[in-house]
Formats: sequence, structure tokens, C-alpha cells
Amino acid sequence: MIGDSGTSRHGYRCHYYSCTGRKHKKNDCRKKSEKQDFIEWYVCEQTVDYILRPDRLQLIAAQVVDLYNADIDNSKLKALEQTVRRLEDESSALLDKLTFASKPVALQIMKKMELVEAQRVDAETDLSKLRIQQKIPLTVKEVSAWLSTFSRGDLMDLAFRRQIIDTFINSVYLYDDKVVIFYNIKGGRQTSVIDPIDILDELKEAGQGSTSTGGCGALPPKVEPSRPCYVFIHGMLGLVLFR
Repeated sequence: MIGDSGTSRHGYRCHYYSCTGRKHKKNDCRKKSEKQDFIEWYVCEQTVDYILRPDRLQLIAAQVVDLYNADIDNSKLKALEQTVRRLEDESSALLDKLTFASKPVALQIMKKMELVEAQRVDAETDLSKLRIQQKIPLTVKEVSAWLSTFSRGDLMDLAFRRQIIDTFINSVYLYDDKVVIFYNIKGGRQTSVIDPIDILDELKEAGQGSTSTGGCGALPPKVEPSRPCYVFIHGMLGLVLFR
């Protein structure tokens, strides 16, 4: 979504976030535009209510550390190492075939090699990130202290909201019926557009309130539909809000 603006019938300038595809009629997206002031206030208000409340800081900090450690366990490291080795072997086998292949077959093999090489590079990148992540441990005290620095301020103060957004919030994904917010945690990275889709699919499969890593791990098994879900992906804490 991109910044957009318009003038009301009373002459006031209004600012929005709008889907660029819908605005320029490049797709059939039905996502409604969101008022900039409201959605930024809403994101900050929900962040203060569900992440930065003093009585929840310890709980959230402990959850972040637990999920962070689960995200970097040795089984994932070994699985990525096996994937890299498999792709290297597959690339070598294709290279051997290429030596004796006819021209038409050679072209197909080369295309396959490009695909395998791209997969190998992606796997090695993920492996490097995971190894770095393992070297950056988190503690409950550290996370709690960091969260508490954002728990004091006036939500009606634009500068305070800007501080939360610029420093704390990694990305926000807007739906008409939900909002997914990712927060910067040490070792995290920018989320992709696929991440919230994967998370919402996992929540549907696990059922809202699941205690699994992909579900509402910080909440009791049974929660009201309006209650948020806490998730953790790529070293980042996420909050799924149902509107």
C-alpha cells in the first residue's frame, strides 16, 4: 500500500494508505483504503495495550525468548545443511549430464542448473542467517528492558507515535478484518509479503489459541475472537489483531 491523499467536501486535506494496484486498476484487489492518522494511531495503541503494558512485559519477554530459541534450534540448522549438500550434489550430477548431452537436452539441463543454483544460494543465505542468529542470544531481562523503553508516552503525541513506528515496528500488513504487525527484535529481518499469509494459514490450521509456535502462544487455549495472537518468525515478534 502507498501513501495517498484527497480533499473532503469541506476542503480538508485527508491522507490515506491505498493499494497501488487497486488505485491504478492493475488488479482486482478489494482492499479498502485506510485513513493514515487512524491506522497509525491504532497500530501504536494496540502495541501499547498488548505489547508494552508493564504487567505484560515479563510475559511477552519470556515468550519472545522461548520462541526465539525454538526458531534457532539445531534441528533446523542440520536440515538446512542437508538441503545445501543435496543441492550441491544435484548441481554436480547435472553438470556431469551436461558433458555428454545433445544441444536441445543441454539447454534443458542448463535451465535446471540455474534453478538448482538459485535454490542453493537461498538455502545458504538462510543457513548463514541462522548461524548468526544462534550467536546472538536473547535474555528475558534484556528483552523486557528494551520493551519498557517504549511503554511510557502519550499516544496523542505524534512524536511518541513516530518513535514507536520508526524504532519498534518492522512492518504492518493490513486486511479489512485483521492487522498483522511485526516488531523489530535483535537478529530479525524485514518480512516478506508471504510471511503474514503463511502465519494466517498456520493459525487456521492450528486453531486460534494454539500453544504452538505458529499459533497464539502467549494466550490461553480458548480466547475471544477479538483477542490478538502472538507469533514469532525470522527473529521477530508478530501481533495478529482481529478487527
